[in-house]
Amino acid sequence: MDVIDELAIVRKEKKIRQEDLAKEIGITREALSYFESHQKEPSYKRLRMWCEALGVKLTIINRIFQSKDFV
Repeated sequence: MDVIDELAIVRKEKKIRQEDLAKEIGITREALSYFESHQKEPSYKRLRMWCEALGVKLTIINRIFQSKDFV
């Protein structure tokens, strides 16, 4: 499980729809779906906005950039 998976879990636990979160962070629902399914990788800026929208501490982002899976 990586940070994107964790953010998707937080979104689901808070019962936030992809459409609502996507609108809040300025992307389409389709783009958020691509991120959550690992078809595309979000930018650092988008990750920061995603965390803020979910109320997740920004330090979680650092794990992505230290991960071997994030290119």
